[in-house]
Amino acid sequence: MTFQVATTDSTATSRLVELLKSEALDCARDALLHVISRQLQLQSIRAIEINKCGLNGKQAEALGQCLIGCSSLEVLSVTTNPVGDVGGAAMLKNLSEMSSLSQLRVLRLAGSELGLEAAGALSRLLPQLRGLEVLRLSGNKGFGDAGGEAICRALDAPFPLRELVLGTCGLGAAAAVALAKSLLQLRDLQMLSLGNSSGIGDAGVAAVCRALGAQAPMRELRLHRGSLGSEAATALGESLPQLRDLQVLRLEDNRGLGDAGGAAVCRGLSAQGAGVTLRELYLRNCSLGAGAAEALSRLLSQARGLEMLDLGSNPGLSDAGGAAVCRSLAVPGSVAPMRELRLRKCGLGAETAEALAGVLPQLCVLQVLDLNWNPGLGDAGGVTVCRALAAHGAELPLRQLWLECGMGAEFREALVGLSSKVRDVCKF
Repeated sequence: MTFQVATTDSTATSRLVELLKSEALDCARDALLHVISRQLQLQSIRAIEINKCGLNGKQAEALGQCLIGCSSLEVLSVTTNPVGDVGGAAMLKNLSEMSSLSQLRVLRLAGSELGLEAAGALSRLLPQLRGLEVLRLSGNKGFGDAGGEAICRALDAPFPLRELVLGTCGLGAAAAVALAKSLLQLRDLQMLSLGNSSGIGDAGVAAVCRALGAQAPMRELRLHRGSLGSEAATALGESLPQLRDLQVLRLEDNRGLGDAGGAAVCRGLSAQGAGVTLRELYLRNCSLGAGAAEALSRLLSQARGLEMLDLGSNPGLSDAGGAAVCRSLAVPGSVAPMRELRLRKCGLGAETAEALAGVLPQLCVLQVLDLNWNPGLGDAGGVTVCRALAAHGAELPLRQLWLECGMGAEFREALVGLSSKVRDVCKF
């Protein structure tokens, strides 16, 4: 639960903090709104955050009324509250009557149970928020495709927007088309999240991905648990060479991506050249195979700053693919910055074990190694990994080591050779 108010009036801050610490918070929201309203007359409020406080629709509307006289508000965060569609729409309508909206930089309304009416109110409010830098709306499934389309159309202007989060909002193809058009205007965008938006469809995601080519400053792209297929993969692969600042790419749980799609994405990243800035790559459960493994191996030889790689639940990678990936992690004469390496359920075997054992000495900052559910490793593979860990594991800052692969007595015996530090984090 978070309730914070930032103001230049230290006396007001003291009174609010004292009240917020009260155990009677749950029954004092009306009093809090009254206090806020009174302090707003000083026009000193810069930020209001009411997160996980149980704020309902009527209280949200009252909050909007409180804000009408405010001219200095920069941050408004009302997240994970049962505000509802009607209350959210009323609050946003009141916001549109504020004396000045030019200062508002951050608007967070995630998980507020908003729907089509609130989406309409927001779409009418957005054209007034010309200084908006952060817009987070995730978890409002009631928006649906029509609401999402209205919001995305309202963004078709040169906003200085840096973060746009629209995951789990029930978006569909129409919203995707509207978003793709608006992206051409949002030239400062650094983070876009459309996770949990399977309703967009492959063609809709493809439209968005084509527009991404204009987003040179993009640093984080989240398209996980969606509907990426061959068309979207091709479009994304063609846009990625222009996204030279990209550090985080989340595509996990897109089974339609497939081997060819995964390969296209990896080739697109490789086309950025030697200066690949990627730090985290999530490709879990994407139906990858040998082709993607080969393209990924070439990418990893360029992405020397990669810290997190999740390839779990891609059994099609197989032992040869897993071995190629592990060998490509080696950085001659240097230390790899890899913190998490997740290869759960990837069809790995003895060849991968040998390759991984060879590269472990360079993974000096490795914290998580997940090899679960790779029965092909067998006792021999398990012993190979354990011996490498016995030689270098004490030097690793391991927090999690997953080795549940159905191994037998020989492997169990090899475990005895591990340091107590490594054994303590080993999970079966």
